[in-house]
Amino acid sequence: MKSNGKIFICEYKREYGEKLDNCPRYSPKKIVSMLNTAGFRNIKICDVHKNLIMVIAQKSKNKGDDSDYGGGFEKPPNLTSLKLFVVDK
Repeated sequence: MKSNGKIFICEYKREYGEKLDNCPRYSPKKIVSMLNTAGFRNIKICDVHKNLIMVIAQKSKNKGDDSDYGGGFEKPPNLTSLKLFVVDK
């Protein structure tokens, strides 16, 4: 991914998703950690639905830039349905 490109990750909340299909889920904290390791910044976590989160991040020029993730959930973007996001960067 090019610098400043954006990534959108959707994940079921653990307590719901694992009951749904018996598949382990990543916690928001783990997703943020993986994105930081991969060189993303401006990481935001959105509570899209009571059982679904979306993590949005931007690719850094330099690996390891600080995230502004503060541990809380933000209001989700104005979405009527969650399908596929394509970012041209």
